[in-house]
Amino acid sequence: SGIGTVLCYGSYIGFEQATTWDGKIIATGTWSYFWLTNGDICALCGPDTMYTFISTVLISGFTTLFFSKIHILIMGDAARKPVFHFLGDDNAAEAEAEEKVVEAAEEKVVEAA
Repeated sequence: SGIGTVLCYGSYIGFEQATTWDGKIIATGTWSYFWLTNGDICALCGPDTMYTFISTVLISGFTTLFFSKIHILIMGDAARKPVFHFLGDDNAAEAEAEEKVVEAAEEKVVEAA
């Protein structure tokens, strides 16, 4: 979302090339706005860069929440589970063992009653 925001905003303001403080061209084209030089002396100078910092956070935050909501609506509870499983993430064996302990305890309570 943040990458899309920077690309769109750089295109919107017509940013074509990133230059260093001494005038050397660092990059040209669509991806050049990621350098955030704006032709000024420093990378954090100018209102365009300020708008970029503000809009990137707001727009990427909103779109992340929006697409997360769509994902949950489509996938249901499966959307809340990890997409990528790493060593130690899958605790299915532990959950199964806990269920067995709870079931055994419930059976003992029922038998005692």
